Amino acid sequence: MAAMAQAGENLRQAIEAILTSSEDLAETLGRLVDTLAAGLQRSGYELGCPIATVALEAAASSEAVRTTADAAFGSWLDVLQRRLLEAGLNAADAERRALLVLAALEGALILARARRDTGPLAAVRDELVALAS
Repeated sequence: MAAMAQAGENLRQAIEAILTSSEDLAETLGRLVDTLAAGLQRSGYELGCPIATVALEAAASSEAVRTTADAAFGSWLDVLQRRLLEAGLNAADAERRALLVLAALEGALILARARRDTGPLAAVRDELVALAS
């Protein structure tokens, strides 16, 4: 659980650093996806989301894994939601959009690993950038 929590915090910090690096929301969302794609390629498509991998395998049988994964995902959603609020969305829209962004990223990472191709991340990048423009 400690390793999951640390990985979640490390990724939260990286997400926050990227999303606050520019006032242009579309640019920062694009950079976030590009960073994830580059990391996936560097790992030979072995390392996607460290939280999702464990959660998919063990969350149903371990409450500790489930709550740790939920906390990590929640911290990432908080960062995304804050950034969307800063971009002018109201609270309800920012919450929904943050969920959309995270779900799209997690799904694209899984598909990219399975295909050994960053195409799904590129598609999500293009849609998120268009949505934020």
